[in-house]
Amino acid sequence: MRYQAHLLFSLILVLTFVFVLHSSSIYGRIWSNFGWHAFMASKSNHALLPEAHSQLSRAVELDATNQSAYRGLGMVSAERLDEAGAQNFWRLANMDVRRLNRMGQQIRDQGHFDIAFIYFRSAAALDTSAEEGRFLAGKLCQAILANPRVLSIENQQYCVSLFEAQNGNLLLNGHFDYPLNLGWNGALFFTDPEFARAEVDSTMGVPPPSLQLRGFTEGRHAGVYQRIAIPPGATIHFSGYFRVALANGLETPLLYVEWRDGGKVHGTSFYKATENMDWTYLEGAMTLPSTSEPWVNFYPALLIGRGIVWSDNLSVEIIDQG
Repeated sequence: MRYQAHLLFSLILVLTFVFVLHSSSIYGRIWSNFGWHAFMASKSNHALLPEAHSQLSRAVELDATNQSAYRGLGMVSAERLDEAGAQNFWRLANMDVRRLNRMGQQIRDQGHFDIAFIYFRSAAALDTSAEEGRFLAGKLCQAILANPRVLSIENQQYCVSLFEAQNGNLLLNGHFDYPLNLGWNGALFFTDPEFARAEVDSTMGVPPPSLQLRGFTEGRHAGVYQRIAIPPGATIHFSGYFRVALANGLETPLLYVEWRDGGKVHGTSFYKATENMDWTYLEGAMTLPSTSEPWVNFYPALLIGRGIVWSDNLSVEIIDQG
């Protein structure tokens, strides 16, 4: 029964695809949603790429203003790993970079990393004032760090160059020069932001801006983190500058590292903030177990208690691959 349902679903996708190719009035419906990516997830369907390219090119010849056709040509180019061609067609389509980033995330989640890079980098190239695509590409580099061979040689080198440009720092936006959502995840682990919040402080830092965790928590914690695929057995160095003010019952871990081993989550911190402190450089190193999973969360600080904690110039480096 499940097999029959799968065949029926595949047949519907094929019929939809053929119908779109021969109906100029609805060009782009399949190109602008998840259906296209679900369809192309089957490698056998890649045989239709030349026909798709031909039909869409014909549509452009008939109507040079057909943005849906240009959008489709960009997606066909991305499937062919033709990044320059994809960017050219998407530029002609006036493609919304936010849509490119969303589509790239869908493709990334399906495991098509090389194609996802094309979407993210194209979004960054089409609108240099929008930084999300560049950071999504960086987060993808973090996610495959322990197994770079899932990427093409070109994209492996892209990731190597990205971290080399940061002097080996694997964190993104560690100086908080960009909005907090660029690079950082899990902004708040509590229910009411009126009591505790994480935000960028443009007035404090070494130099400003910096990350500020402010408020109080009771039995919970607030913080932001970045997840990096660190190889098992590697030795990591985590560092940054910290300032603490208005500490009242504060017991906040600083430089907190969380990893997973045997399906269980473990965590440790190198320091604990319990009282007021002016800007101070803190650092720590640890070796992950040889059995750990390539899944490590790095929190500058976890707000526990009452007070304000600032963090700045954060860095994570692998000092020994293990």
